[in-house]
Amino acid sequence: MARMESVLGIDIGGTNIRLAQVDRELKVLRSLQVKVEEAQEGLVSFLAGAVQEFIDGGEVPVGAIGIGLPGIVSGSGEILSCPNLDPALTGVNLREILVDRFGIPVHIQKDVNFILYSESGALKQQDSAIGFYIGTGLGFAMMIKGQLITGERGFAGELGHIPLKGKSGLCGCGNTGCLELYAAGRAIAEITAQAGSDVADFFVNPAHVQDVDEWLENLTLGLVTAITILDPSLVIVGGGVANMEGFPFEKLEQEVRSRLRHPLVAKQLVVQRSTAGPLGGCLGAAMYCFDNEEVQTCV
Repeated sequence: MARMESVLGIDIGGTNIRLAQVDRELKVLRSLQVKVEEAQEGLVSFLAGAVQEFIDGGEVPVGAIGIGLPGIVSGSGEILSCPNLDPALTGVNLREILVDRFGIPVHIQKDVNFILYSESGALKQQDSAIGFYIGTGLGFAMMIKGQLITGERGFAGELGHIPLKGKSGLCGCGNTGCLELYAAGRAIAEITAQAGSDVADFFVNPAHVQDVDEWLENLTLGLVTAITILDPSLVIVGGGVANMEGFPFEKLEQEVRSRLRHPLVAKQLVVQRSTAGPLGGCLGAAMYCFDNEEVQTCV
């Protein structure tokens, strides 16, 4: 089988859809970004049309497609849960649809899996890593010895849906009291809306000191739980919220270390900020395609 010259990495978020054609040296040949709401004909139809344009309009052939989306995907490519994007996508086998149309391998994962996969520089130095990506919700991904851990049904690492005692907010997943309702961007938006303040100033607004402390306490609980269960060598913290002005990264790290097992885990754990840029999800999807070039997901 001839080596692929390029692949198409697609990152579907709650706000934007990004596509990037990437060659073997991870050089972006072409890219496209659109708002999710612009896919008015439906996400599947939009993706099929966009992929067709990349295949038809490029000088370098596209050998595979990698797609990250904010939901749970089965090993066969069926979307099992996608409450933060479009619940109507549940049950849709996106891989099957795209393979039938284009006849090339299609790899689909939840979006944060591919974002973590893109953090290649940091991952090369560590045997295991977990990534916390704080956006509207709380994304979580984990890798051990270069392999993404997805679980029996694809639901591994859904840390944002751990229930918090005494919390009763209704989550898009159908449960109540989920961690991501109280430790991610949605909570910040609700707090600032009630106060009439600016979301962007949440971490630097003196009026929100107590709110930030409570928010950080909830996030710390999630991180410490994951680290205690998995004992990774590296923790990466990223996402849009983590990039906000005044995000208390150092305080978060201090709080996490103070609650881990002493001395080994607390001292030896590496905690660092994500280096993934806006195209991180696309690049991670592309890297995954190249690393799994021999896997025939178009059969």
